[in-house]
Formats: sequence, C-alpha cells, structure tokens
Amino acid sequence: MIAFVSLPKPGEKPAVPPNARIVIATCLVLGLAWAVGLGCGSEQKPVSKKAAEFRTRALSLLDNAKKRLAPLATPDKQEQLQQAMRELYKDSVAKNQALPCGVGVIDGNGKALMGAFPDPKARGGLMVVAGGKDYSQYDKVKQAIKARGNAHFTLYTSDGAVYMICSPLSENGRTGAICLAFFEGTLRDELGVGDKDFASLNFN
Repeated sequence: MIAFVSLPKPGEKPAVPPNARIVIATCLVLGLAWAVGLGCGSEQKPVSKKAAEFRTRALSLLDNAKKRLAPLATPDKQEQLQQAMRELYKDSVAKNQALPCGVGVIDGNGKALMGAFPDPKARGGLMVVAGGKDYSQYDKVKQAIKARGNAHFTLYTSDGAVYMICSPLSENGRTGAICLAFFEGTLRDELGVGDKDFASLNFN
C-alpha cells in the first residue's frame, strides 16, 4: 500500500498524519523505557550468585578503606598510612570480611603512594609497601581517578591480568584513588567469579 501525503501550502506548517503521530509516540515511550530499564548506568543482573556476594564484600571493603585511608593519602603521612593499612586488614579479618586482594592508595598521577596485600610470611600477615606500582601509563587508571563514581576494569600487565576496583579521591583539592586489586586467577579460583561476571557488575 502506498500512502500519499499532501504538501503544505506556502506559510502552513506540515500536518503530521495520525498514523505518524502514533508511531512517533510509540518510539518515544519505548525509548524512555529503554533508558530507565537498561540505560543510565543501571546494574545488570550478575551472572552468578557468587558474583553478587563478591560485589557486596568488595564494596564493604572499599568503603571502609576509603574512610580510613583517604585522609592520609599524602606523601608526608607515610607512617600513619601504613598503620591505617594494618588496622584495616586486622579489622577485616576479625569481622570475616577480608578478601584476597591488594589495597592501594594512588595519587593523582597514577602512582602508588602505598600498597598492601596479604602475605602469611609478613608481619601480621600483611605486606605493606611504600610507593610501588606506577599505573600512570594506563588510561583506565587515569579515567578512574577523574571519575565521579567507582570504576572497575581489567589491566593487562607484565605480571598478568589485574582486576581493579577504584574509588576516586576528591578531598581538599587532592586527586587520586583508593583501589582494590585482584591478581590473575584469584577471582576465578578462590572466589568463583569469572571475567564476564566481573565485567557485568556495577560497583556504584
């Protein structure tokens, strides 16, 4: 079927056929539904129950780390920062909330001010390293520092894949991030969270 639409006379606005109005309205409604249901950063359902449990534990640790470490994220507070790292780890173990990951404080340039990770041979079961990794060459880290919310991504380094969850710092004009780092194999083998699971989660 061919539909004919008459052209408007000079000075008149083109009339929109009733059929076209219905189509336009339907498209707008469907577009709005998509934006609310799928767009605007809403969280997709995790692939597995373990992924959902991992998200809850990781967010709890990240929030606790940010509260404790963010005020000390300056080069002149290394001793206080190291002590805060140890207290964070001790409390998380006592509350059965510890995760097999590193915790790092990154400055605005992407360089680690301090990092810590579980090590049975270290004092108190935690290895704390001042300085350490330089992530300044990774665009994903730079974007995480400038982000408005938490960011998660995978870095492919000389040490293998590193799964990171970062929360940006914005206190007193400082920039940087508090990050959790899970090394290759840890998520899959110890926590049962695969690559797709990790990518699908929303940490905001």
